[in-house]
Amino acid sequence: MKKLLLGTSILFTSLAFAQDTEIKLNGIFDFSATIFNQNPPNNYTIPTKLNPLNESFDFRSSSAFFVLVSNTSKDEQWKYGAKITIPVMALTKGSPKYNGSHIFLENDNIGKFQFGSPFDAMNVMSVTGLSVARGIGTATVRYAKLDDMEIQHYDFTSDDLLKTNNSFEPARKISYYTPKLYDKIEFGFSYTPNTSNNGGLKPTDMSNIKFRDITNTNYSLPLAAKNVISFGSTMTHDISKDIGLKIGLSGEFGSAVQQKRVQDTTTKNYTYENLTGNQLLSDLKAMNIGALLTYKNLSFAASFATTFDSLTSEDFDGKNRNTNYFSTGASYTQGPIGVSINYLNTQLRGNTTFNAVILGGDYAVAKGVRSYGELGWFSADDIDKTKNPSGFIIAFGTSIAF
Repeated sequence: MKKLLLGTSILFTSLAFAQDTEIKLNGIFDFSATIFNQNPPNNYTIPTKLNPLNESFDFRSSSAFFVLVSNTSKDEQWKYGAKITIPVMALTKGSPKYNGSHIFLENDNIGKFQFGSPFDAMNVMSVTGLSVARGIGTATVRYAKLDDMEIQHYDFTSDDLLKTNNSFEPARKISYYTPKLYDKIEFGFSYTPNTSNNGGLKPTDMSNIKFRDITNTNYSLPLAAKNVISFGSTMTHDISKDIGLKIGLSGEFGSAVQQKRVQDTTTKNYTYENLTGNQLLSDLKAMNIGALLTYKNLSFAASFATTFDSLTSEDFDGKNRNTNYFSTGASYTQGPIGVSINYLNTQLRGNTTFNAVILGGDYAVAKGVRSYGELGWFSADDIDKTKNPSGFIIAFGTSIAF
């Protein structure tokens, strides 16, 4: 790793004397309002995360501003530079398009290297049912209060599941993306040394690791992995003038952190103990396969993803530990208007089921200005039928991008 970083530094130094630097400024600001309602049974309490003075209505904003600085080497073979995301006074928009400061090195024939990006190849290249969603697409699952049920909705990559405890940012990684081969096929690969480190901590610091509590115990298990390899691949094909097809296959694997956090029942202090025997956690592994079909103004998408038995153990989670995700969607666009419908289904370790139906739409008011709305319904239940909350959301807003 040290040799790789040294070689990268030397390469960028050698390219420093090049042509004029190109600077691009981009940004987005998004404001939305949401009406939310959830009806749990009497023996289940909604984990409160909204303003306790108003749990059925809120405002939300997100924004991002970034500078893309690039240059071309003297022989015009390499393009290099950096994408710098500037912190703003609103929740950073968490998509690879608008977020993720990193250095890049790009060649039309060799591909693109990224150093320090928070997004891995699986996150960037996965094709899912939400790939065709209009409007927001994710407001319904964002507002569903199912924390006690440990369900993860549509998040199945380590970028989503293993975000650091005190940050919206996932861990930093290095990535490589191939150029488009035969004008159809692309591949991407990423390496993450430690999913709990967003670049600001020592590798041995466990304070930023997220943990999940084990019911009826004083144990918590780490949601973290090390030496994670992520990959993604897509193939696009124009079947005819009006019909296009895109297929994506992505996945990742890494080593689980084999420690549990134990809380002293008297002092409430934490200590860490090694896991042994049937307590040992299964290593991280995930896979997603999806397809997107377009016909004129219509788009259809579907995907299946699984995290298998990642970061679970037989002692704590039983024998049925696989988590599976299914999503599908369809959209229609006509001029500045787009509408969509999506269905999401999650099966969490054979114990909990989550379903959601989402209607979305957006309208391009002017260049860079988009108004949108989402109407969603969701329900969930566990194997004992003791927790079966359901609810709906209505969200609408406007975004301005430049």
